[in-house]
Amino acid sequence: MKKVVLAFALLFGSLCIASAAVTDNDRIPYDKLPTAARTFIEKTFPGVNAVKCEKEKGWTQYDVRLSNGVEIEFDRAGNWLEIESNNGPFTMMMLNLLPSKAVNYINTNFNGQGVKKVERKRNGYEVKVMTNPKTEVKFDKNGNFSSQKIDD
Repeated sequence: MKKVVLAFALLFGSLCIASAAVTDNDRIPYDKLPTAARTFIEKTFPGVNAVKCEKEKGWTQYDVRLSNGVEIEFDRAGNWLEIESNNGPFTMMMLNLLPSKAVNYINTNFNGQGVKKVERKRNGYEVKVMTNPKTEVKFDKNGNFSSQKIDD
């Protein structure tokens, strides 16, 4: 009997942990995003609606999914950290969020290839280009090429 109770307790505990992991984010209304995040969305994606806004627990970061398939991650102040396009390559307006040297490098070296994802890091940018296989290109804060690797 003790084994059955122990097994049930372990199962129940595992389910509680799994359920907590699934709900690490809280949905929030659009107007609860930081002002800088809302301004960024409205300026960069005019006429596109936010279909899902979440606040990550513990990190105070925000995840937003737009009706055009773009997903954006913001820090607690509303500065974008990551932008990913799930419905095709970045538009030129989105590419222009990068320093001009980085945009020129991408246009010169990956002409005709779309950009799927951009991450803004403390020391620069990481860009995933839609080559086959995908290529990750890193730039410093000023847009100078830093490194490149093929994503497997």
